[in-house]
Amino acid sequence: MTLRKVAEFDGEMLLRWSPDGRYLATGDGRKTDGIPLWGRASGEVRVLTGDAAGLNWSADGQRLASTVDTTTRIWDAASGAIVCTITHAPASLPAFWSPDGRHVLIGMSGGIDVWDAAEGALRHTLDGASYRTWLLRWSPSDHVLATGFTGTLKIWKPATGEIRHVLASPDPDTLGWSPDGRYLHTDGKGGARIWDADSGALLRKFGGLWRGVDGAQWARQGHLLAVPGKRSTLIWDPGTGTLIREIPDTARYPHWSRDGRLLALGGHPVRVWEVETGTVVRSFDGTIPYGPMWSPDERQVATLMTGTVSVWDMESGELLHGIGGVRETLYSVQWSADSRHIVAQTRDLHRDPERTVRTRTKTHPTTGVMAHVHSGDIEVEMSPDGRHFATAASSRVAIWSFD
Repeated sequence: MTLRKVAEFDGEMLLRWSPDGRYLATGDGRKTDGIPLWGRASGEVRVLTGDAAGLNWSADGQRLASTVDTTTRIWDAASGAIVCTITHAPASLPAFWSPDGRHVLIGMSGGIDVWDAAEGALRHTLDGASYRTWLLRWSPSDHVLATGFTGTLKIWKPATGEIRHVLASPDPDTLGWSPDGRYLHTDGKGGARIWDADSGALLRKFGGLWRGVDGAQWARQGHLLAVPGKRSTLIWDPGTGTLIREIPDTARYPHWSRDGRLLALGGHPVRVWEVETGTVVRSFDGTIPYGPMWSPDERQVATLMTGTVSVWDMESGELLHGIGGVRETLYSVQWSADSRHIVAQTRDLHRDPERTVRTRTKTHPTTGVMAHVHSGDIEVEMSPDGRHFATAASSRVAIWSFD
């Protein structure tokens, strides 16, 4: 298995893959002349006329929206034609799409406007909805939007402008839906709260939690919620209203296994707990990364240490890879769909355009798993289908294929 560069072109640090992995759009987050758009089928790059800022894709990957100040444009990705142009009040965040692609929502101070994505007509205004991206979440099972703002949590149906529930949730930092859309949770100064999305009933309140991104995490089946505290993690079943277990370990980024049987917590070392028994089944040196810790086939586990990414075999606990020598702190990892490649990236909070971009690659002689570490002033983004990843550095974008 090899890594092959399939395209390279002028572009900026903002990388946006379409959800189906067929297209990559790039910009710099500010006003620029043109949006480079790479197509996987043709292998060619077209430039859409417009400003490459605030880029967001529709769920079907067929249309791209760009928002700059008082203008949002929507393009058809296949033809490159502008579908419609929307003029609105100054936007506080980029346009984001409804799950069915019929509407785009454009946030501004104090509310969100709901626009028809085909005709460019204003349909509704959600007054008092949050315009902060981390407090906007679509339900996975219905066209319902949850927003948190000024001590309240609102559940909306944007297609009609209807407010289903207004819930008291002091200063929420994050909010999230269970995978089945039945429950909603918030984290904030007042702790975590769990709500029944249908009735609006408050099911449980937890205090003494980690604050910040990700917080409480649902198992993929939606039947269990891990709530990390300062010294322990609570496993709660919202369906029965029971506390399943209190695990004497915690983490800012808890990671569930796909089947909901295992939970990774801790750091130096990372411990993998079997939830049913409350026992540690594996222990790995390092910390839990931001991004997927388990490979898609869940046979490998990634952990991070200062300047080093480590890849472990889940069954044996053997260290497969250890690539170090990176000056910056490694922050995130991304896996290819076939679990044969892992891409790690540094988090450079103070960008230095003169900093040398370095790429390190190592292949395990038996498994063939390849680890790629990128450091310096660089952005790295895996395609959603896991077949390619893109890098952006020094106003150049490169696209790599896993062959």
